[in-house]
Amino acid sequence: MTGIAYPAINDGKLYLGLVPLPPSNEQRRIVARVDQLMFLCDKLEAGLLRSQADSERLMEAVVRRMLAGGDGVEKKTICSVNNRNGFKIS
Repeated sequence: MTGIAYPAINDGKLYLGLVPLPPSNEQRRIVARVDQLMFLCDKLEAGLLRSQADSERLMEAVVRRMLAGGDGVEKKTICSVNNRNGFKIS
């Protein structure tokens, strides 16, 4: 057995075998449909990438605004650093 994972067929038998193909018009129809689906996949991927980029920009803006204190929310310290013992919960 060489080159094939199915032990009942060797290379010689495989290469002599016929592979059925659909008629040319059916092949063209299949290719056209695959092209349509690939175009749709490309559009979906582009939309997903735009959404991810928008989400990252939004998160950066929210964090930047919160750190600047411009969100109107009162800040409260939830932990502080104690030099001897590490973190101290306030």
